[in-house]
Amino acid sequence: MSCVFIKMTYLKNMLLSEERTIGLRGVFERQKSRRALIATFLAVLEMVRMQAVVLRQSKLFGEIVIRKHKMFDVV
Repeated sequence: MSCVFIKMTYLKNMLLSEERTIGLRGVFERQKSRRALIATFLAVLEMVRMQAVVLRQSKLFGEIVIRKHKMFDVV
């Protein structure tokens, strides 16, 4: 099982438990190693590609948040 798949599961569980948007910076800051950070970043990109999540930034240089999207339950 790949690290990216594990991080996708981690993100999915986090979004299911929160029921709201989550700050992307906080997700990255929780990672214990550079490898985990990279795997998490790739998981976010893959989930965006699959339309499971959407990233949003309200203002220039503002916090980027992640939230569920239309294909979230399929992933």
